[in-house]
Amino acid sequence: MKDKEGEIFNSLDRVYMDRAIREAYAFLNREDRESSPYLPSGYHGFNSEILNPVTRGVINYERLSHPDYFNRTDRSLDALNSLALNFQFDLNKTRLLMAVVREAVKSKNDPEACLSYLSLYGKVLRGTPAQVRNILVQKFHLTVMPDRPLNSIDAGFDDRVYDSFSLGKRTALQVVVDAYIKGLSRVTIVHINEIQMKIIPLVLEAGRMLNVDVEFALEFTHGRGSGKQNFILYFPDCTTLEEYREAMASPSMESFQKELLKAAEAREKAVSKEISRFNRKVLPGLNKGFEKYPDLLMPKIALEDLLGTIKVNQLSIPSLGHYIYEIYGQVLKQRMEAFDLDEFAPLLGKLKKMKNREICALVEKVERLDQEYNKMDHEAFTARYLSEEFEISLTIPDFTGHLIRLREAGIDVVLALAQKTGVPGMLENLLRYSGGVNGIELFNTKYFFSHREKEAEIPQLMELINIYNDGAVKALFRKAQSLGLVRDRGDKFKVLLSDAAMRMIGSDDQSFKIKLGSGSNDYSTLSPGMGFLVPRIGLLGIRSSIKGLAWHYTLPFRMGEKLEALSFSIERSGPFAILKRLSRGAVILLGNPTAFDPKRKREKKISLIKRLKSANPAIRYTILIFFGVLFSLMPVKGSLAPHFIALWFLISLVQSVLSDLLSHGGRKIKFYRKELINVRDLSSYLFFTGLAIPVLGSASYHITVYLETINLSPGLESTVLFVLLGIVSWIYTGGTTLLRGYKPLTALVNGARTFYSFPLAAVSALFLPLPPIVQQKIWSAVAGAFVEGIAKYREDLRLRKADFIRLFREMANPRTAQDRRQCLCYDLLYIRGRMPRGRDVLSAVLGTLSAGEREALVRELEDGNLYTTLNRRGLDSSYKKLQTPMEKERLELLQELAGTEVAVSS
Repeated sequence: MKDKEGEIFNSLDRVYMDRAIREAYAFLNREDRESSPYLPSGYHGFNSEILNPVTRGVINYERLSHPDYFNRTDRSLDALNSLALNFQFDLNKTRLLMAVVREAVKSKNDPEACLSYLSLYGKVLRGTPAQVRNILVQKFHLTVMPDRPLNSIDAGFDDRVYDSFSLGKRTALQVVVDAYIKGLSRVTIVHINEIQMKIIPLVLEAGRMLNVDVEFALEFTHGRGSGKQNFILYFPDCTTLEEYREAMASPSMESFQKELLKAAEAREKAVSKEISRFNRKVLPGLNKGFEKYPDLLMPKIALEDLLGTIKVNQLSIPSLGHYIYEIYGQVLKQRMEAFDLDEFAPLLGKLKKMKNREICALVEKVERLDQEYNKMDHEAFTARYLSEEFEISLTIPDFTGHLIRLREAGIDVVLALAQKTGVPGMLENLLRYSGGVNGIELFNTKYFFSHREKEAEIPQLMELINIYNDGAVKALFRKAQSLGLVRDRGDKFKVLLSDAAMRMIGSDDQSFKIKLGSGSNDYSTLSPGMGFLVPRIGLLGIRSSIKGLAWHYTLPFRMGEKLEALSFSIERSGPFAILKRLSRGAVILLGNPTAFDPKRKREKKISLIKRLKSANPAIRYTILIFFGVLFSLMPVKGSLAPHFIALWFLISLVQSVLSDLLSHGGRKIKFYRKELINVRDLSSYLFFTGLAIPVLGSASYHITVYLETINLSPGLESTVLFVLLGIVSWIYTGGTTLLRGYKPLTALVNGARTFYSFPLAAVSALFLPLPPIVQQKIWSAVAGAFVEGIAKYREDLRLRKADFIRLFREMANPRTAQDRRQCLCYDLLYIRGRMPRGRDVLSAVLGTLSAGEREALVRELEDGNLYTTLNRRGLDSSYKKLQTPMEKERLELLQELAGTEVAVSS
């Protein structure tokens, strides 16, 4: 790691680069990071003493995405909870934090991109709601959601997403997190041939934590060759593991599952056969011309090596294609480096034996192959070099009877990938499986963006579904005639239609269930990704709708009791066209609108701009204060003398520091610590206060000149001067307060502080020999310290109350493991002793607990093994240092719970 870090961070970087970013990036490149010696903790908990927030975010996402997550239930849920949920931020900020840390982890092999995201993570933590919304929309192309539980909004959804147990790259936990980031209310995770029951409890619990409704579905194929059809089984009445087990153990499902397992048993044999075909027919062509260079040959593919790279041993087309694609990319990279005309010294001896024409031909081939590779993703590579017949399929005896029995058991049977068979094939399948099928996948994102030529079929599919739902047999017959089915199939089709009509009459299904699935697997870059949204203007707000939904794709239909086609095709929506489309109730296809960039990013050195954005906070703050001083010295009319400027900055410094100490630390000086001073807020305040000198000085000068022209009395002139100067100051101070991250109400009140201090400033002007703006500054600083102090105080109370409520709620949960309970106690003691207003708020919260809850807390605190987890072998040594201050807080808290006076030593 040291060598790799040395290549990225030079000696100068180590001085000015943000230490938190360097630490987080170093952790991402540690080989032992999966067994990192850190305990789970809340955002304000005891880990604040050990790790910076950026590194903690990276650690938690890494734990969340571990391939063995289902065997680490407590650790996985702790990671999810610690990732962003217990930050107590609003929904949009929490979504953005998760999105940023996800991208940072995904781009760890691209230093520039990774460091950019790590830097952005810290900025989002400190960002205002306006900044969060802007980043959410502009950089991540996500929608702005109201600050309510997602499953209560019922807006976004996805009926088909793959995880690592089927055709996907992501774990199921990562799928749920991505759904949360996208703002989806519900998501369905699809498994192939068999639902993996062991992950259901963990994933459902994660969904409850994120307020995302999670469902599981089962996909399979029936038939062979051109007659092969995909189906998906949905379980609408299943919300717990027990209900899924009961559904899978039903007689109809149990007998059907036995048939599906035959396909699973044949999968490894088929993969082995496909690998053999690739090694025999494809590999020689990829290695042609490089036979003389063993180091540049692509090796043969082995099934054992492939199984070693798959997270859960689930063989699939994406896993095989992606595996070969990655190997091929590494080989091409080696060839490009070896045949670089400026750096081919290692091959010089062998090249001397070749003619110039042969060398040039080989170099041209390497460059051509590299260009082709850079235009591909793994799916294009798979389509080009792997067999189309790889997918396992089978013919199930009495298939329609199985489907009818599944429907009788309350399971939804959905005809999947309807576009794949075209309109005639879909009509024939609807009739063949009528009575057993009660839903249809009208749109599949991944399939559609690989078959754009089928866009015109969607309105026809919708028309066919509406006719079928109406039960109009004559209309179906006329539609079949127009599609040529009657001519081609003759009497066989009439018999099929007659049998279907009888089953439709006896069916209890009112109408087809319409499913929209993305087919997202996190491998593909050819489609925008997961998620659909039926937006509501009143829900998102017009402004958020325009910004958050513009440039996404709009589907040419709207959801309702009867499917209705819209007049436009599937295309991206501009910022003006989106209003028209939203008003018509269109379905928005979520995802990254820039997903179609075929260029592959190569590793880059960190640019100067990225380095400056990721600078050490102390340096950033120093630069900010320096420019504040520089602006204060601008030679404008009405500017102050140097000694008045020094006084101005001294007043601002004292105001900001006292405001922090009093609001966070309270009235007792013994509780004051330098950590209570918000250095970031102080530096921005000194910057804006420096800029205020030329702004307010110039305003004061011009107002004074104007007042002298209208000959007012001295007293009245002084009053008018302070009133007009107060208005200017109100506008300036209110605006800069917003820029510093305070809420609008605080900015409004803080901007008006000039008027609070006006009487004192007017009186002091009669006997203090100071410029008007300096006198105004003195008294407005007093008022500002009061206003900002109240705002900080109220925010501290809100955060501490949220922290303690979360801690007590988790402690009361019977599913919370003992190790986790001890970590919660550590957080409780740490927040009480180290976080602003911790003692005061905890005392108030304790007063609301019942006698039983207080007794349970006392038992936890009196447990003789309380510090066992803190002293576990292999932990970071910094944890042991926390035991002494925690023990002091524990004894004080026990005294408080016992009703005795707490004696705090100075």
